[in-house]
Amino acid sequence: MSLPSWCPQYNPTKYDPVTGQEVYCICKKPDNGELMALCDGCEDWFHFSCVKLPELYKNLVFSFYCPYCQDGITYNAQPGDPLPKTIWKRKCRLIECYKECAANSKYCSSEHGELYMTNMIKKMGGMHESVTGILKQMLKTENFESLGAKELPPADRQQDPELYDKLYGFDVRLKELEEQINELNEHKRPVIRARIDELNNYIAWLDDVNKNLFHEDYESGDEMASTKKKSKASKCKRKAKKKSICGYKQNHQIPTSAEEFASAYVEDESTAYSVCCKLRCIKHQDWANILLRSWNFELESIDNSEQRTQLLINVRKEQLAIQFHEALINKNNINAQ
Repeated sequence: MSLPSWCPQYNPTKYDPVTGQEVYCICKKPDNGELMALCDGCEDWFHFSCVKLPELYKNLVFSFYCPYCQDGITYNAQPGDPLPKTIWKRKCRLIECYKECAANSKYCSSEHGELYMTNMIKKMGGMHESVTGILKQMLKTENFESLGAKELPPADRQQDPELYDKLYGFDVRLKELEEQINELNEHKRPVIRARIDELNNYIAWLDDVNKNLFHEDYESGDEMASTKKKSKASKCKRKAKKKSICGYKQNHQIPTSAEEFASAYVEDESTAYSVCCKLRCIKHQDWANILLRSWNFELESIDNSEQRTQLLINVRKEQLAIQFHEALINKNNINAQ
């Protein structure tokens, strides 16, 4: 992918060198009150006009990514992950309406659903009476679930197997989205969870190792933590951390039992069983928490990706259902003539 022809090369400038004002967007101008969108990738602000977003769609942005993030310039993607794309909320089917669809509906409101179907009936003036009768029946309040809440009923293969298979069986976009969901659920998420579980088990083992190595220090440390001191001086003296080895290891497979490791431990040696045994290790400081935070963030990203992909799957299935029912209506209309 490359930048659009209208987009200049990335400029990291955040402040105007002359005025000192904060500057934003691809135009690198200050906030002048013009409508802007926040990029979910680099978290910079971009004018709708500069990035070619119609202001009419301002309420339909679900997740916006600027051209630089979409091109991989400012987006911090994990190896193998696809670059992000702007995702839109579903627009009300009424052409002149630019509001978001209500939950489980193709329309922003029941009123616009009725108006859309009324317009459809008017356009199909020559339609067979049985078909127009069905559409009019859908406009009744008691039957409006099939229009406003759930829209047309789900496509039923038994109604027209050939049409159904043509629409659903060969839809490349739907297949791609479902493959993305499978990749998240069957590969990416299990891999991260397995890493977290393995690291947690390793941390528990490391805690047992430190208890075996520094038994007295652990006991005194626990006693200090449970005792309240009155004077500030005594508090300062008692703030010493428990003695423990660094424990960093490139992989987090437990090499041996905690007791055997403690027996093999030599205080002057920097490693044992490929485990860092330094007592004050600057190089690997807080390594376990850093890894856990990183992997938990990856899990959150996977959850967000799944949510957005599932949204796109639902939208695509609804689009196919509409095509299915409209094709059935047209076929019935032709057969009736």
